[in-house]
Amino acid sequence: MSKQSAEGNEPQNVFGTKVDDQFVKKKFPEFETLEVNAADKSYFAYRLKEAVQKGTTYKAYMQTLRKIIEQQPDTDNKKYTICEIYNATGSPIHLLKKHHDFSGHILGDNYFPVTIENGQLAVVLHEGSSAAVIYTGQNYNGKPYAWLHAWENERDDDKRYVFTEIEKPEHYDSDDWNLVSSKLTQESPFHDDLKGSYSEASIRGDEDKHDNVCIYSGILTLDIHVYGHD
Repeated sequence: MSKQSAEGNEPQNVFGTKVDDQFVKKKFPEFETLEVNAADKSYFAYRLKEAVQKGTTYKAYMQTLRKIIEQQPDTDNKKYTICEIYNATGSPIHLLKKHHDFSGHILGDNYFPVTIENGQLAVVLHEGSSAAVIYTGQNYNGKPYAWLHAWENERDDDKRYVFTEIEKPEHYDSDDWNLVSSKLTQESPFHDDLKGSYSEASIRGDEDKHDNVCIYSGILTLDIHVYGHD
């Protein structure tokens, strides 16, 4: 999987500080004597995403990926997607199974990490470029759910598609990637919710690079940010 950092703590392509009980109580003294629940941790993590992307290590890594793209043979005639997966579920999320390539492959040695902590962002470079990844986690009641994120950025007509959905983890036992592929280009929803879980997906051009590079953003969270659960 992903290469580990020099300290051996986190993969090189994971950014941000774990937002757990200790983090919340340290940053927000009003929680010091209170029980911190998943909704609280999700709430704070959801609002920290932009801060993570402003960090120096994240910015440096993005520049490294752009240099890798520039060094590829015939790079101007290829499609690239920088895929970002952000965890704001209030709990760790875990890779359900190896990501699936519809077209292309991951470029470099840093793959989707096995675990992404709450408040952390994983970044993967994909050449091709159409793929899907599934992470499992919990809703605010502690029930297990799976978040699927998929994108397509491979067409010559510059059309881009995203697809996200939330299901029970066993829903993906069948590995029906053809069904996911058809949903990706036909329905292309950019958000989904199920039993307190919520998912957001978007894709945009990379402002610092050529037109053949896009950034996919997938956010795994709880629906408290949309529907205002207590």
